[in-house]
Amino acid sequence: MFPQYNIQCVAILDNVDSGTQNGTGDFIAPIKNIFNEMYVSDVSRKLRTSQKIKSGQGYPIGKPPYGYMRDPENLKCWVIDEEVAETVQRIFQMRLDGIGSQKR
Repeated sequence: MFPQYNIQCVAILDNVDSGTQNGTGDFIAPIKNIFNEMYVSDVSRKLRTSQKIKSGQGYPIGKPPYGYMRDPENLKCWVIDEEVAETVQRIFQMRLDGIGSQKR
């Protein structure tokens, strides 16, 4: 597609230059793309496995929801955020009183 629009692609670390006529970039680039896709897939699988193990051990995964914050002394735990606790309690009480997101 690059030659159609007269665009030259240079990847210094991969030693690829679409503007040269030697053809090495055309041969090596698809092979590198296959290995790069395999690497990304492998890292993604390992990350999902790691998160599944951590959540199975009881560690919270991701950003704490509204009303919680990370414990400053133990970053692997969440604690109640006292600054917004009153707001969260009010939201729950309103829901118990029958006031939903559509009714005000």
